[in-house]
Amino acid sequence: MKIVITGALGYIGSKLIQEIQKKIPRARLILIDNLMTRNQASLSDLPGHVPYEFHKIDVLHDDLSPYFQDAQFAVHLAAAVDPQNYPTENLSNHRMTQRVAEECLKNHTTLIFPSTTSVYGVSHPHLCESEDSNTVHPQTPYAHDKRISELYFHGLAAEGLRFVIFRFATIFGVSPGLRYQTAIGKFCQDAVMNHQIAVWSSALHQYRPYLDLEDAVQAILFALTNQLDTGEIFNLASLHATAKEVLDLIACSASFETKLVPSPLMNNLSYQISCEKICRKGFVFRGNLEAGIRDTIDVLRYQESDLFNKNRV
Repeated sequence: MKIVITGALGYIGSKLIQEIQKKIPRARLILIDNLMTRNQASLSDLPGHVPYEFHKIDVLHDDLSPYFQDAQFAVHLAAAVDPQNYPTENLSNHRMTQRVAEECLKNHTTLIFPSTTSVYGVSHPHLCESEDSNTVHPQTPYAHDKRISELYFHGLAAEGLRFVIFRFATIFGVSPGLRYQTAIGKFCQDAVMNHQIAVWSSALHQYRPYLDLEDAVQAILFALTNQLDTGEIFNLASLHATAKEVLDLIACSASFETKLVPSPLMNNLSYQISCEKICRKGFVFRGNLEAGIRDTIDVLRYQESDLFNKNRV
């Protein structure tokens, strides 16, 4: 089975390429990344028997056709995710997605696409995958970009595109391509590096969905092995928690002060999502927030110690 993975050395991709052989031992991996995150080390941790090709490719500008020929699946993880780049990069995200979708359509390749639960722009205790316009109302450029891509795929379905969309909650957990831009990662980084965490005062007791990276990866593998290619959308969240609950768990592993700051207009208020649809397919969530926070803090402390030792030399 030939599988193309864009953004293969990023936060999700670097974990996925470590796990994929366990579920699909005969997979042939075509790994595409532009190396903007400088995560080349992610390739060194792969098992020796993994048949893969790595290509430094710019998905937005380079010719993709040679890499998608005869591919059964494509996992499109390439995207600009830094909030500071949203105003300038979010349109290029969708153009990248268009190019990948067109290659998938041309080559009869099934596309697995991670969207985001941030497409839901309302407070609600139980949001599901319904296309109800009252609940699907993205309020950030990143979420808006993901929603445009969702609609684009549905338009190509009439031409024969096979795909599945996962609406990922905010991801936490450790990978070779670990980044600290998502809420829990940033909280952990601030606790270890600065011993202070700034929290929007209005967000302290609001519920948000979170997704363990391990569950995110296992969901992708579930799609690869169970032929989820019918154009469906699935919510994915390991758990729901408030900022206060997250801070309490971080406090079990690190000492810090909490600084409450006035919040701007929030893109999403307190909300929870339903994951019943993917569970009915047989998927089981196993994510553990406490372990994910503890592991992230351990990695941060190791990095801090390693940097200190290098500076002493």
